Amino acid sequence: MWSRQTAGKRVTLLVPHEGCQSSSHKDFQLSSPHTYNTIHRHPPFPCQKYKKMALPKYPTEQFPSSHFLICGGSILFESTRAPLRVCLLHHNVRDEWLLPKGRKDRSEDVTSTAVRETFEETGYPCRQLPLDLITRAPEAGAQTKDTAVPVPGSGEPFMLTLRRTEVGEVKFIWWFTTIRTGEDKVEGTQTAVESFESRFFDVDEALLTAKFQADREVIAKAVELVRATYPEANSRTKPSVEK
Repeated sequence: MWSRQTAGKRVTLLVPHEGCQSSSHKDFQLSSPHTYNTIHRHPPFPCQKYKKMALPKYPTEQFPSSHFLICGGSILFESTRAPLRVCLLHHNVRDEWLLPKGRKDRSEDVTSTAVRETFEETGYPCRQLPLDLITRAPEAGAQTKDTAVPVPGSGEPFMLTLRRTEVGEVKFIWWFTTIRTGEDKVEGTQTAVESFESRFFDVDEALLTAKFQADREVIAKAVELVRATYPEANSRTKPSVEK
């Protein structure tokens, strides 16, 4: 599939050659989004050289940089003490309660994206909240097989949302947990095109108020992990030293 940005441009693709397992080059003139006209065909490559090309072992999808968007978002907790409260955003135009998230800037790591977007959209100064979770990310320098392992105080994302937008285009949203730093809420942090109001809710109320089922699932998983990581999230005991 080709996006609007490629319309009218000349490109060369590797396509199957009739009658064998090799491929040929074709030049295409992209006349409109997702369509093309054949301009010229080069002689086929020798079949013998390419006949052993294999398909991926597992179902595989690939997207060029023009067709995917990387985003970061977070569940913002007021504190780790029970009763837990999480922050939702009210979209004043669409009248929807949402989670804070946004696009990764160029050269920005996705963890920083999540914290930055959470602050910008809610106005609450915050930082990442580490979690005890199971992750497939290996320890730096580890020579181990791919496996899911429990890691205490991890800074890895706890959930991924894959959202298909336009035809052949996807959005990846990496989710983290964040916590207020205790500083006062800051006004004027949103961009010119944003119109949100932020508010903290008790967990049960947040799960009922969030507009979309996908957001409710992210909230529920974050709450589960925070309660498993921080003892004071389950009762009014003396707070532990946050990891």
